[in-house]
Amino acid sequence: KEQFVEQFSETNLAIKTALDVSYGTESVNKIDIYYHGDKAKRPAIMTVHGSGGDKAQQDWLAYEFTSWGYVAAPVNYKGAGDVGSAIKWLKANAADYGVDPDNIGVWGFSAGGRASAAKALNPKKGEEVKAAVCVSGGTRSAVKLITASAPPFLLVTAEADKNVNPQGSIDMHAKFKKVGVNSELILYPGRKHNEYKNHKPHFFAACKKLYNKYLGTPPAPALLETVEEEEEFMDASEEEFKEQFVEQVSETNSAIKTALDVSYGTESVNKIDIYYHGDKAKRPAIM
Repeated sequence: KEQFVEQFSETNLAIKTALDVSYGTESVNKIDIYYHGDKAKRPAIMTVHGSGGDKAQQDWLAYEFTSWGYVAAPVNYKGAGDVGSAIKWLKANAADYGVDPDNIGVWGFSAGGRASAAKALNPKKGEEVKAAVCVSGGTRSAVKLITASAPPFLLVTAEADKNVNPQGSIDMHAKFKKVGVNSELILYPGRKHNEYKNHKPHFFAACKKLYNKYLGTPPAPALLETVEEEEEFMDASEEEFKEQFVEQVSETNSAIKTALDVSYGTESVNKIDIYYHGDKAKRPAIM
């Protein structure tokens, strides 16, 4: 926990959070909402994690999307039905979080990509979305759900993905084109299931292009205007922000060890944190 990165505190974004809000009756039906501290009405992006994951692992996405001016809403779920319920709940409660209920998009990875795509392609009343990003989650079974009324899609997949066959995304893209729905396909050569993250600038640019075009470019992010306001905001939100931290090292299989708050001098300010490797190699260091 001491390795977490308090991403929002490194900016002057006036981001507020509502964490572990219930959108249904099941214990898994929880949603986090990252919203702006102003009165603007903004498009929102719901993010849906992969199998065995948790919404807390997607706060790095929430940071990215809120920095663009969107409201971000990572969600926990069991299946596509829960994703639909979460979308409907967000629309019903849009006014509480500055959300434009008519401009909501989804973002899903792996199993979350399958679930969010299935719901985007076959929504019940009140569950409709305006745009969808499906990352390493396209399936051939989803092709039969595609009609001319489908929302625009960005399909992202990896050529060497052994978890989800990339052909599913390729087939979905072909069907979208056949029925006249806007679709973009990104196939990363030689990459594996989760390695879209190796292309973050390109990947995020494609996501932003889709959402801006079909959800509408949001107002600029809300900012804290003074140092005093920022300090007051951070003091009041300290516990909230602790729950937003991203344990970046834990998202890899790196054997990283830490030595935190080590004294290098006699003054109380003389402290250093060291992130080092769990092997015997002698390595260069960057302070």
